[in-house]
Amino acid sequence: MAAEAMPADKTPVVLWAPLAWLPGGWRANVLLRAGSDGRWTEVTAGVALAPPGASVVAGPLLPGVVDAHSHAFQRAFAGLANNTFVFCLPGSTSACRTAWEKLIRSQLDATTRPCNLAGLMPRLREI
Repeated sequence: MAAEAMPADKTPVVLWAPLAWLPGGWRANVLLRAGSDGRWTEVTAGVALAPPGASVVAGPLLPGVVDAHSHAFQRAFAGLANNTFVFCLPGSTSACRTAWEKLIRSQLDATTRPCNLAGLMPRLREI
């Protein structure tokens, strides 16, 4: 399926992170730019300052989780930025609602057992 163009009222994403995990390990001063299709078109380390209009990420930037087999939650989880879990929920509104109600909401609840993402936050803040 061909990628759809970003609507005209949407500005392509430009991020600048003081630290990001890239192939080869941690890199400093990383610029990330998304194209009109929403895919990353540029990832450049060593960019001293954020360009005008870029969103500055306050903490380390981690790549999304790649899962080669079907675990719906792992496919939904995208990463962590600014001490905030970021979820990518492709699909219909109904599919997003199901992911929230059946998967994500309970993982953000510290009382979910035997484990949850909420319990990881203190350790992730140490990075």
